Amino acid sequence: MEALQTMGASGQMQLASTVLGFAGQWKEGNEAKAAANFRASQLEQQAGQSRAAAQREAIEKRRQANLAGSRLQALAGGDAVELAVGIAGEGEYRALSSLYEGENRAVGLEQAAEAERYSGSQRQRSARFGAITGALGKGATMYDKYWPKTNLSFGAPPSGAVAHNGTPTGYR
Repeated sequence: MEALQTMGASGQMQLASTVLGFAGQWKEGNEAKAAANFRASQLEQQAGQSRAAAQREAIEKRRQANLAGSRLQALAGGDAVELAVGIAGEGEYRALSSLYEGENRAVGLEQAAEAERYSGSQRQRSARFGAITGALGKGATMYDKYWPKTNLSFGAPPSGAVAHNGTPTGYR
């Protein structure tokens, strides 16, 4: 507490600015990660919707192929068996193509979601690093400004110091 009083209003504002800057950067990183996670969740939801739409489309393609085969048999009689098998095969091919396309879209969306989450984590890590380094830098500046420096000169040894050979320093 005494240290705060010796800093004066200017130093106290500088300290408050440092603390608020640290907290703001930290919060910014958390919010970036949360936003990335939200976007990733949306992408994953779209992936599920893509799969569901592809399944519905595949069901419809199979239904249309069955309908066409039934109609052909009704119109042509027993002679259309070979042709009906071809129609059924083509319908299944189209159904499977729809499923593949939907799965391909879904996988792309899931990969984008994963990349978004990674990006959010990186933005959070970067903001935290910036908050820490900023606070340390400002703290060092304030320490230099408001607290006396210790004597780190290598001139005279401190009193009572002993050399590595056991003799007191300062004596010749």
